[in-house]
Amino acid sequence: MNAAHSFPAMNASDAVAARAQREMLPVASVVIPVKNAVSIIGRVLAAATTQVAPWPYEVIVIDSGSKDGTLKVVAEYPDARVIHIPPQEFGHGRTRNLGIAEARGEFVAFLTHDAIPNDAHWLANLVRPMETQPSIAGVFGRHIAHDGASPCVTRDLQLHFEGLRAFGEVLRLDDGERYQRDPGYRQILHFYSDNNSCMRKSVWQSVPYPDVNYAEDQLWAKTIIERGYSKAYAHDAVVKHSHDYGVIETFRRSFDESSALRSLFGYVLAASYRSAFRNGYACAKRDFRYTMKADNGGAIAASQVAACNFAKQAGYLLGARAQPLPGWFLRIVSLDTRMKYGPFTPMAAIRKFLKIAKDDGLRSALSRTLGAASRKVAPVETQLPPKIDVMRFFNAIYLPSTSTEFPVGIAVSEDSADTVEALWFIPDFGAGSGGHLNIFRFVRGLEARGMRCGIVIVGQNEHANQGVAAAKIRAYFGDISARVYFQHDSLPAARVAVATSWLTAYYLRHYNPRGVEKYYFIQDYEPLFYSAGFDAVAAEHTYDFGYRMICAGGWIEKQIEACHGVKALGHFGFSYDHDLYRPHGKRENIRRVFFYVRPPTSRRGFELGMLALDLVGRRCPDVEFIFAGWDISGYRFDHVHLNCGVLSTAELPDLYSQCDVALILSFSNMSLLPYEVMACGCAVVTNDDACATWGLTPEVVTYSRPTPESIADAIVGLLDDESRRKAQIERALSFVTETSWGREVDRVCAMLTGETCAP
Repeated sequence: MNAAHSFPAMNASDAVAARAQREMLPVASVVIPVKNAVSIIGRVLAAATTQVAPWPYEVIVIDSGSKDGTLKVVAEYPDARVIHIPPQEFGHGRTRNLGIAEARGEFVAFLTHDAIPNDAHWLANLVRPMETQPSIAGVFGRHIAHDGASPCVTRDLQLHFEGLRAFGEVLRLDDGERYQRDPGYRQILHFYSDNNSCMRKSVWQSVPYPDVNYAEDQLWAKTIIERGYSKAYAHDAVVKHSHDYGVIETFRRSFDESSALRSLFGYVLAASYRSAFRNGYACAKRDFRYTMKADNGGAIAASQVAACNFAKQAGYLLGARAQPLPGWFLRIVSLDTRMKYGPFTPMAAIRKFLKIAKDDGLRSALSRTLGAASRKVAPVETQLPPKIDVMRFFNAIYLPSTSTEFPVGIAVSEDSADTVEALWFIPDFGAGSGGHLNIFRFVRGLEARGMRCGIVIVGQNEHANQGVAAAKIRAYFGDISARVYFQHDSLPAARVAVATSWLTAYYLRHYNPRGVEKYYFIQDYEPLFYSAGFDAVAAEHTYDFGYRMICAGGWIEKQIEACHGVKALGHFGFSYDHDLYRPHGKRENIRRVFFYVRPPTSRRGFELGMLALDLVGRRCPDVEFIFAGWDISGYRFDHVHLNCGVLSTAELPDLYSQCDVALILSFSNMSLLPYEVMACGCAVVTNDDACATWGLTPEVVTYSRPTPESIADAIVGLLDDESRRKAQIERALSFVTETSWGREVDRVCAMLTGETCAP
């Protein structure tokens, strides 16, 4: 919320739950990364798979190479879905991102393989804060010690979480000045623990976990807090999770914690040798006495606890100064480094030293072995920033024979089993991409009509592998069966190959299996995406490649013929998901205006819309505004508004239903949003340009000249004239109800095959 006003809850969770119950989809997912946990994973799964909740949920286990019988135990719980990844692909943030991508629930809970839910209501209690408050992005729960834990561990966990409870259930960034100057306040706001947590998947789609070795949970929490979301602490969502470490492991874990917090947040856990010794002595003295008095204490246990306190401070002290330490030393003292690279072995280190000395000289061997200490006497080489290689990228498009980026032609598999009927070439994707949503809608429809499809991601991407990319596609855009390939892979032979953007159209020129027919699935007139220059010219040039063009709407078909003298094969129209988008009923008598915002996408007219809505707010001070499509918390808007960011599709129908008027602008082709918004009983205003109105009529949508004043007049006119607004809404509902994605998929299928298609 960016104003001193409180919206009533939009009740998005009700919409999520209702649709999930209809389709038997889980509302929540529980993700458990695991490796070699045979001694405890059975108890974790026994508790996780028997939760009592008012909605369906699922359990996902991600195993990264267990060899101790863990998988045999997991197999005893058939309700748990298992994902296997190689050990080298594990990462605290990376693996959890995979889990969320695979999760079907909107609320994704996390456990570690040694965190046991304490009762059957753990999951429901963890999810509950997010069900009632849409601003909450994530929730973490309480830890209690395992049975038989040491007295000090039991006490410390209790005190820690009681302290957090004192700050309240819901926390948000209310004091920016204090946040900048007070490290303690910052730590409270970004404390978060993935041993027992739950996040909103729709938030993760714009704020995924960072791929770091430590504190991925706290970095994520810091980001969402700074973006204006809230986090919650669920004191009644309890897991048993504790560790009684020995002296050496305490030192190593403290070293990693201190090093990470210093590098990631700037926190120094041990400022000096004196403070480290003083803190170690005070804590050792306190814990020695406490353990001696405990029922299961004793002199030996008390002495070990005291020693661990000194080991912890030593780890803090050294970890805060970890940056210049050499790699071989880190493999001795750092648990994270040992897990990633293996423990230090003297003979291997000696062999490596001798090889470096032989190949690069003694000075280089000393520098790389001793770290910063030897670099003081070695000459410092100035590292110039890498030069931008324009030729390398564009030669990949124009001159593949001279490029290392692409081979001459594209390798095609000779295995007949790999053959597909339609191979779709797409640019990389992200959550919330409307263009990709439409591509995969047609892929899914073609698969339902018996066409076997494949997906090729063109250009650079950050997906760990093809399987992860496929999981993200299913998570963002719905289930498809198509196998995913990267641009350098050996691709399957296809009867039909389809480019979906100007860059993929260039790439498709080099895919030439025998008998392939090439198509161009054109959803936008892409030259309008760019100012005059290379990108615009390159996009225009693709219409001369001789592909059979299938256009999204008649306006693009006419534009290409008028500007380029090329006739397309045909076009398809738009529709919406009839099961999802429908009126939910307006719950309050408050006038609201919705605006679809995409600041990075200039064709969506963000600045024009904001200027117009500012005029609306000045003329109608009682009107409240709702923004969705992008996080615009960094933009100033002086009227009462709700910044929703990127929402899941399941949350949109109820949100649209709470609004009276929606402003949807587009300047390169019509958006799908007018159909979806009209289907929810909200009046639409759009810019009066042929590219934005080809699939609409002035009876169902209010057109406006693209100026702030004209748009404001159109919105205020609908707000003030209730009978006119209701009449437009009724006509719009009747209009969109007659549309069907099924008919449009049939059209595309017929253009691709030359035959009538039916599911």
